[in-house]
Amino acid sequence: GHVTADDMKRAAAAFEAGDKDVVQDIDTAIPEGLPQPGQWRVTLMPVRQVAKTKGNIWVPPETLDTQNWTHMLWKVAAVGPFVYRGPAWQGFTEDELASQRPQVGDLVLVDPKAPRRYRYKGILFVVVNDDQLWSKVDPGCIDGLKFAGASEL
Repeated sequence: GHVTADDMKRAAAAFEAGDKDVVQDIDTAIPEGLPQPGQWRVTLMPVRQVAKTKGNIWVPPETLDTQNWTHMLWKVAAVGPFVYRGPAWQGFTEDELASQRPQVGDLVLVDPKAPRRYRYKGILFVVVNDDQLWSKVDPGCIDGLKFAGASEL
């Protein structure tokens, strides 16, 4: 596809939010005024997508957009009021769920199925149901994670 001026502006904003080698690093601030999800939904922001290859080649905006579907490391940006309180979580006590419930700023592994995507202040966000969160990630251990197509693993 053709890269438009808007594509380049979005890519530049994403790179500025990160450390120039990744898009939106884990310390990227969640913008004020972000829409809050309802019910059992969680709003996520992708973090640590590769913005530059090992050979110092910048990743084009179209590839970054594709990474948004294959990348699995996300930062929790907002949490709906009924997360981990819906029918899928019946049978668990509040004490059991409290330590697992995502909090804003947590890093999580997610494989979004039919997420609702939107951009806010130049940053991509997705909204998923709470049962799509796989696991919390210790920020000190993220350098050991690699996300790639099946042929690259």
